[in-house]
Amino acid sequence: MPKQQRKLLTATFLDRLSRLRSDSKILITVSRLGRVGEYAERIPLADPGMHSVYCGSNAYVGEIDRIDVRVIVYHVNTDLIVCYVDAEDLAHEWARKHRIELLPGGGVLRVIEMADDLGVVGESEERFIELGPEDRYPSLLAERVRRSIDNGGLGG
Repeated sequence: MPKQQRKLLTATFLDRLSRLRSDSKILITVSRLGRVGEYAERIPLADPGMHSVYCGSNAYVGEIDRIDVRVIVYHVNTDLIVCYVDAEDLAHEWARKHRIELLPGGGVLRVIEMADDLGVVGESEERFIELGPEDRYPSLLAERVRRSIDNGGLGG
């Protein structure tokens, strides 16, 4: 029997999401990730597993200027890791400079920051939450995500 795909939301994604004014389009996109026909584009010069998904326009909290928002997802084995969300240029730059590794035995992954010459700048361990079947409904996912953000994210 093939392994079931998991969708994982990282602490970095939740932190970046909290900086945007409205998250409804983003959470609808996240709830649909992994479905047949969902379009994710490859990011030039990024790890082959990194992809970008367009989420419409948004603005940073306290700002009025609109930005085109992208969610960065990383495919590893059968898992889909939702890593980052921001303005398109910033999101793609983040994707080009980071690698993700799932650590065995729990809700932790390793985030590796790379320099332009492909040397490692830094590594950190980050918690994630695994989305369940109920999270395919945007309103239920929104409740869960907003509760997590209100409680200070995923902690360390």
